[in-house]
Amino acid sequence: MDKGTQMATEFELGLAATVGAMPDVIAAQQFNATFAPVDGVDYSWVVKHAERKYELLLDAFRHLDDKASGVITYLGSVTGLVAAGVVATAATSRLNVWAVAAFLPAFICAAVAVGLAAHARRPRGICHPPSIYAAIQDAHFAGRFGLKDASATSLGRWHLTVVTMYHVVEAKAAWVNRATWWLFGAVALLGLPLLVVVGRLAYSLPVVYPIVTP
Repeated sequence: MDKGTQMATEFELGLAATVGAMPDVIAAQQFNATFAPVDGVDYSWVVKHAERKYELLLDAFRHLDDKASGVITYLGSVTGLVAAGVVATAATSRLNVWAVAAFLPAFICAAVAVGLAAHARRPRGICHPPSIYAAIQDAHFAGRFGLKDASATSLGRWHLTVVTMYHVVEAKAAWVNRATWWLFGAVALLGLPLLVVVGRLAYSLPVVYPIVTP
């Protein structure tokens, strides 16, 4: 298997189903299959630049995963406490139907936020850097054509990795952003039951009329 065919196969096993037919990914795939380093050109700094970009994207990927996990943990704790409070109130026969109904919008927002965060954290394909096998093949490729720097032959794969990883991080960030806004809505709507309780208390207070003496 030649270099271009091998790397195209690795791409198909990696991110074909995740990023689909995006123009920049197709261009990166074509570049990966056709790139050949020019002998005598110093590519060492380019390789370091590619590795650094991948590390930054991988850090962003993990940070977004942590944010999504935080949304799930926070809302799970809050909704658990609220549910426990409702059950305790019901046990004392002081359950207010309107106050409980006022919790429903917050519960709905919380459920949507958790669903979006879970979707953001779902396993997804990512395009990895060159494998050991690919690195060995690149070394053989460089030796066959008399190239001194074998690492440069992996730059096509590195470019494909960075481009596809960017799209994966971008998609994850969009889902986490949606989950965060629904989290804000859930927290904001937790004030609605308090307004209902205060309103009913104010309505139930006796009206005192002033006594007017003749």
